[in-house]
Amino acid sequence: MGRLLATLAAVGFGLGLGAAALAGFLVWASLPMLEGEIRLAGLGAPARVSRDELGVPLIEAASERDAAMALGFVHAQDRLWQMEINRRIGAGRLAEVVGERGLAVDRFMRTLGLYRAAEASLDHLSAEALDRLAAYAEGVNGFLAQRAGPLPPEFLLLRHRPEPWRPADSLVLIKLMALDLVSSWRSELTRASLLGRLPPAALADLWPPPRPDEVTTLPGAAQWAGGLPSGAGSTDPAAAIETAALAEALGAALPLADNAGLGSNIWAVAGAHTASGAALLANDPHLGLATPAHWYLAAMRTPAGTVMGATLPALPAVVIGRNEHIAWGFTNTAGDTDDLFVERLDPADPDRYLTPDGSRPFLRRDEVIEVRGGEAVHLLVRETRHGPVVSDIMTRAAEVAGEGRVLALAWTALLPEDRTIEAGIGLARARDWDGFTRAIALFHSPTQNAFYADAEGRIGMVMAGRLPLRRAGDGSLPAPGWDGSHDWLGLLPAAENPATPGATAAGFLQNANNRLVDDRYPHLVTADWNDDLRARRITAVLDAATAEGAPLDIDAMRRLQNDRLSTLAADFRPRLEAVAPADAETALILAAIAAWDGAAMPDRPEPLVFQAWYRSLVRHVLADELGEGFAAFRGIRSEAMRHILEQAPGWCDDVATADRTESCGDMATAALASSLDELRATYGADWRSWRWGEASRARLAHRPLDAAPGIGRLFSIVTGSGGGDAGTVHVARYAADMPYATVAAASLRLVADLARSGTLHAILPTGQSGHPLSPHFSDQTGLWRNGELHTLEIAQPVGRGRSELVLRP
Repeated sequence: MGRLLATLAAVGFGLGLGAAALAGFLVWASLPMLEGEIRLAGLGAPARVSRDELGVPLIEAASERDAAMALGFVHAQDRLWQMEINRRIGAGRLAEVVGERGLAVDRFMRTLGLYRAAEASLDHLSAEALDRLAAYAEGVNGFLAQRAGPLPPEFLLLRHRPEPWRPADSLVLIKLMALDLVSSWRSELTRASLLGRLPPAALADLWPPPRPDEVTTLPGAAQWAGGLPSGAGSTDPAAAIETAALAEALGAALPLADNAGLGSNIWAVAGAHTASGAALLANDPHLGLATPAHWYLAAMRTPAGTVMGATLPALPAVVIGRNEHIAWGFTNTAGDTDDLFVERLDPADPDRYLTPDGSRPFLRRDEVIEVRGGEAVHLLVRETRHGPVVSDIMTRAAEVAGEGRVLALAWTALLPEDRTIEAGIGLARARDWDGFTRAIALFHSPTQNAFYADAEGRIGMVMAGRLPLRRAGDGSLPAPGWDGSHDWLGLLPAAENPATPGATAAGFLQNANNRLVDDRYPHLVTADWNDDLRARRITAVLDAATAEGAPLDIDAMRRLQNDRLSTLAADFRPRLEAVAPADAETALILAAIAAWDGAAMPDRPEPLVFQAWYRSLVRHVLADELGEGFAAFRGIRSEAMRHILEQAPGWCDDVATADRTESCGDMATAALASSLDELRATYGADWRSWRWGEASRARLAHRPLDAAPGIGRLFSIVTGSGGGDAGTVHVARYAADMPYATVAAASLRLVADLARSGTLHAILPTGQSGHPLSPHFSDQTGLWRNGELHTLEIAQPVGRGRSELVLRP
């Protein structure tokens, strides 16, 4: 009731009594109709939508096409604003709604051409996929057409009406997800900018090679012989060095959140080790927290079968989930699917650029960006043979880089043939490993580690997505574009992607964005594997469980998903414990750290002390050498810090003190002193009262109303912390410039026991609905915070807490 009154008050603020009452009525009336009957033109037969006590719909339809149409309808009922804002971001049309605030995003998206790429991919899809997308669009548009009441409150507040849904609006979300998960070209920019400050040897310390004992998901995965060479060795830094200033400025100009550390956990346990004898699969993707959640839970039953799990509003498919026979899930591979190319302009004509075959004209197009409340903006977009000129988004590009050079982006997600949506259609129908791999072969972007589990107890995995085959280089730095030396030769065939040899009935598989393959794999996946912090803990727990022979079940999977033992603390706490205390209180704090079990629990001070010290240690060790470049590199950086402390201690010497040489122990001591000062200033003098949970509260921000004065709190969700850190399975990541609030965590937790057909266990950080007055706006938040799961059951009859809506042709 409090949220209802506050929302009505916000909408009516400043209005007369009658106008405020009308505004309040409009907000209330904008809630969707969840019971009764509604006409939906285009359906082949009536479809039933029954929602459970948390608003999760079961769609029963006479065909898969009708189910897709009904899914589009219920997505629009619960998440219309989310769908609208995402398609506008992808199309570069945000400023039409929010004014000048959206211009930076629009310029970037129009330059990339994400929506153009989505439209181009329509020409490469099967007739069935096109029909499925059309059916979904008909469902969304059917909701808009039949709705008698007002639209959700965001549309009312921003005085905006949505256009009809188009199939390309669905496909651009796949492109946005790929953009959200790709990190290699930002890494290229960071490397290139630091080359202007550091020698190559020092740069190598910041991106060290994998450790010999690093956890690898598919060690020795070299079962495919032949194929084109994908490049080896480091990229020649000469081209990158000459654009160091441009790279630094472009990195700062990109309207993208830092996605370092985003990823997922997944593991599959074969039936030989489970209580049911069928395989178990557990998956929790880690994304930036938002209201509403990225995912939407749903189940669909048709004569073709039953499929249930996590959907993405905008797509007519279950992305992570199960059918009667198999379950599937994903983690981000972080494969290097993009390259920045340094293009040299033709000295005789700046409207042309140099290629191995001589001078070529840029492909040019004029993009017109409409701006709400302002003049339209004209944007000239240039493309080279490699891709769009991304340095053009900087108004000062020529000033920063000097005349004669630009940066162009080659990225597999911009290629016109992208059949990823067909993979989603195929997974719903797959009955075994062969059906699974046939579907995954159609998955083009982004690169993902696709895991498999089935009712017969077998498990397996294959990397989904397309990798470029490079003539030379490892993609770690911007490459010369004028001479063809680092051009792409094609794409790696899907049959040569890393995979298990087949499905196996023994053991377990896991991935937590750690290294997928070792050096025996014959093709380049990436030069920048993520750390293995979470992977080490998952592997240790599952190793111990399978060795003991105790059968694993759903509850064991849930416990592991909520494991808060910090591998980051295990790696670096000895350095903290070795600090000599400066006073009696510091001695007590260090004694507490020494006695701490390493679990990042919300009700303890020790995790907060450790996190503050580690963050300060990174700054003390790196900031002096990196200077202004530290802002682009900072973060957890556990592999770099571990390498520096163990093998490159020269970084610990403060370059500002010429009269002495500091050790890494000195830096650890200084980091503790400054971090304790920071904690006392923020949380009070008594360290015993400090709580990690208070510091790491999560804000699930609404786009774009979170920043709106007075009403942001009504559309965003703030919740207490469930604990965890960047090195725990129960992940909780904070932004480098906003300690220690959780900004990224499990966007979904899902567990499937293949022995229990028609049942799935999952939870979201928000609720099913994006409407702040809906009872399902945040009714999963507490369950998510406390590590619980909701059971989706196909067979559960309509009863208390459930609603039923019939859609009729």
